[in-house]
Amino acid sequence: KLFSSNNNPLIPIFHCLGQNLTELNPRTREPLRFDKRYERYLRPAGLMGLMNICKAGLPSIDRALVSALVDRWRPETHTFHMPCGEVTITLQDVAMILGLPISGRAVTVNATESQNELVERYLGKSPPPLDRPRPGLRVSWVRAEFNNCPEDADEETVKQHARAYILSLISGVLFPDASGDLYTFYPFPLIADLDNIGSYSWGSATLAYLYRSMCAACRRQSDQSNLTGCLLLLQLWSWERFPIGRPDMVKLKYPNVEELEDERDKPTVGLRWVVGMCTRRAAPARCYEHFTNEFDLLTDDQVVWCPYRKELVKELQLAPICTQDSHLWLTQAPLIYFYMVEVYTPERVMRQFGLHQSCPPPLRDTSVELHW
Repeated sequence: KLFSSNNNPLIPIFHCLGQNLTELNPRTREPLRFDKRYERYLRPAGLMGLMNICKAGLPSIDRALVSALVDRWRPETHTFHMPCGEVTITLQDVAMILGLPISGRAVTVNATESQNELVERYLGKSPPPLDRPRPGLRVSWVRAEFNNCPEDADEETVKQHARAYILSLISGVLFPDASGDLYTFYPFPLIADLDNIGSYSWGSATLAYLYRSMCAACRRQSDQSNLTGCLLLLQLWSWERFPIGRPDMVKLKYPNVEELEDERDKPTVGLRWVVGMCTRRAAPARCYEHFTNEFDLLTDDQVVWCPYRKELVKELQLAPICTQDSHLWLTQAPLIYFYMVEVYTPERVMRQFGLHQSCPPPLRDTSVELHW
């Protein structure tokens, strides 16, 4: 049996409501078309790993799989409770899979200019008014204006298109808006300063936003609930850890790292799920109930507790950013994304770092007050 911190039995939502909930509606968006001229801004920003995955082709989000996973999420501990123990997405996973920087300033800012003023100043165009006041830019407008950078564009025009592309990466993939038709505007003041984008801890902010999104989704009571957060990270993390729903990978066809211009362009672990594409899945049936039952029966030997083995890292010749912040993977500092502050609890999943797990693990409540 599984027990929460107050010794109440943990029963997935799928069962406890006495009815079969429908799958969550995942919110994620394809980024704008990539232009090689953007690379000089993406490298210092620490976004080359994410760009390479998107450029190779984002995998479709498996709604049934992520819905079954979220049913196992516990807001009290920020971990997935499985029959064989607790697991969670850590800062190590963010760095290894997406190659996002962990060290850096908190992703938060007090903007001194209005949304329209910032857009006109840094994108060179005035955004159309929204139906109701919301902090965001309409996806259709951004695509229409910035999806193609002119070949004869001057340096300032390239910068404007690069900012729009980075906005589509950060607001569309890492922090997707629940509305489905907007790029959230919160990160834009940080994106506007192309020289200092890399000074922020985008990795910890991505994890904070995903934690908050799953905390909301696991309490759902509606049959038409959305799931935001970086679902690319959630799905690739699941494929790294569990055999459930994992695609059968073909022989990897990584780019020749010897021909790369910069070592920062090297791949991340997440890229292997894109370049090793395969349409057939290991699961015989990709339905919500099937995945729920599979997680109910998950055994200890089915979990890949330490997927980032030294031999794998050496074989893949990963980008330096994947491991450069390893000294922070076990930190107990809070994760911050603007108004979201989430407790990070690596002490509950020490097996994921190849370390001894005390049982029961020390309790640090994730604090209901923080969610308000």
